Amino acid sequence: ECETKSSIDQIIALVQYQPGVLPAELIEYLKYHYAKDAFLEIKEWLKSNQEILGLLSEVDMVIPLPLHPRRLAERGFNQAESIARIVAQIMTKPTNTTSLKRVRVTKQQATLSRVERITNVANAFVCLQPAHVKDKTILLIDDVYTTGSTMQAAAMALKKAGAKKVRGFTLARGLCSV
Repeated sequence: ECETKSSIDQIIALVQYQPGVLPAELIEYLKYHYAKDAFLEIKEWLKSNQEILGLLSEVDMVIPLPLHPRRLAERGFNQAESIARIVAQIMTKPTNTTSLKRVRVTKQQATLSRVERITNVANAFVCLQPAHVKDKTILLIDDVYTTGSTMQAAAMALKKAGAKKVRGFTLARGLCSV
């Protein structure tokens, strides 16, 4: 396990993240270039992984990890939101993109150590609509789970707002020692 105390009740990833291997290249391509073809491929991955979707089925809503508005303006899209919409569509669950907000700009996690990542995202998220998540089981979506610090920080904000459970789903899981 990467973390000792967790705000996330369960984390599931489709594949192990390995740089230079097709899934990793696909994720990087969609993250930095908004490749619609990559999203079609991801939709097929998900459809063919009914076992994984079954593990995640007991959720009330799907929430993508939000980008800070400045980062969203720079990138032009949020890959986690695109993934969340695909997952929600396949699972026939609602997508909620308004309750969770990133309230401060953070450095890109990929270049940081584990300790720097935790500090970087501490208190970066807030739940704006606690009534929407209260007593709900949330499926929190991101593209890659490495140390888990970003997802942990977001899950903590949802739990503080009254979410019953927060489950995490990512396309890939990286090595904990990054």
